[in-house]
Amino acid sequence: MNFKLDIGAWNGVFAVPLSVVDNYIKLASGNAVKVLLCFLRHGGETLSLSEVSNKIGMSESDVEDALNFWARAGLLSNNDGRLTPNSQPQVSDLNRADTSPTTPTSYNSPNSSLKKVELDLTREPQFMPKEIVAAIMSDAKIDYLFKECERLFGRPLKPIERQMLMVIIEDAGLAVECTLMLVEHCCSIGKGTPAYIKKVALSWVEKEINNVTAAEYEIKAMKAYLSVENELKRLFEINSALSKTQKGYITKWTGTFDFSLEMIDAAYQRTLDNTGKAAFPYMDKILSDWREKGYTCLEDLQKIKKPKLDEKTSSFDVDEIYMAELQKYKK
Repeated sequence: MNFKLDIGAWNGVFAVPLSVVDNYIKLASGNAVKVLLCFLRHGGETLSLSEVSNKIGMSESDVEDALNFWARAGLLSNNDGRLTPNSQPQVSDLNRADTSPTTPTSYNSPNSSLKKVELDLTREPQFMPKEIVAAIMSDAKIDYLFKECERLFGRPLKPIERQMLMVIIEDAGLAVECTLMLVEHCCSIGKGTPAYIKKVALSWVEKEINNVTAAEYEIKAMKAYLSVENELKRLFEINSALSKTQKGYITKWTGTFDFSLEMIDAAYQRTLDNTGKAAFPYMDKILSDWREKGYTCLEDLQKIKKPKLDEKTSSFDVDEIYMAELQKYKK
């Protein structure tokens, strides 16, 4: 559904800078947006923290935090209470693509600073504390990233987390915006550990994902896969984490083969009948066979004719072949 706002009977409007919507709509918190809209609505007027607090139903400390966010982001300068817009926000170059994505790797900004080198993001920290402090104080973007990550974690960053961020943005060259989106996604799925964040960062480096549009597409794909994985784990009655090989099978079935969960379930039921467990190699043989024969839905499976018991033919039992292959796999 498409939407278009018609001002109609509204008796007045005020301007919102394009850079706010284009560059910060995903990064700014709801409080930050509310405070900025309030000041834009009352542009040229002098407002106290208490007045803003009463207007938008927010504590004075939250109002001040919101103003600090826009100052750290480089959108506004705060000189003893006088708020002035910066002509060139310091965190604004998102290198947005002009077309819709087809694959995550289709976004390779010509200005990308992503380093095409072999990175070991699990190595021991190499940034001294004083180096990190110096980077934060000298670069508004790094200061912005660290403070926003503290907001996400709800506490000051641990030394290992500070090291992690420095390795990702300095060694890997991942853009601040992408790094923040990555951390936010990992925290949202309960995997905000430095090890997991660095693992995802390395995969983004390999895929050359280094702008907001590409990161957004990749996160959407990651969420979709996670939803499928969780559903299949429930179906297969697997409570532990899946192995890399098992995840590879799932990606193959849902991505390359484009099978629905119903088709995977049908293969699983046949696997249970013959092996008594969720044997991934066995399921893969079944699904590969179905794909080769052009079976794409449950209706196709219902059309399969099973040979009669008394029929004397030279045909073979497909399940027997699967069982033989499974035995080879076990060896």
